[in-house]
Amino acid sequence: MKHLDLFYRNPRLTVLLLGIILIAGLSSLNTLPRQEDPTLIARFAGVTTSFPGASAERVESLVAEPLENALREIP
Repeated sequence: MKHLDLFYRNPRLTVLLLGIILIAGLSSLNTLPRQEDPTLIARFAGVTTSFPGASAERVESLVAEPLENALREIP
């Protein structure tokens, strides 16, 4: 606990340390990047399905569309 006594014995050192911490905090707040309207990332996905022996329309209606609809519900 000797290192804490240094701040009790020297109040100027305590004020100096608090001032340095305050100035560092305010300067870091000013340098943080901010955007009013942040950009949103559009997410895209590709679905590849195979159904041997079926036509493309049948694969789309039986497999691809229900799978795409289920994937759209995921946040």
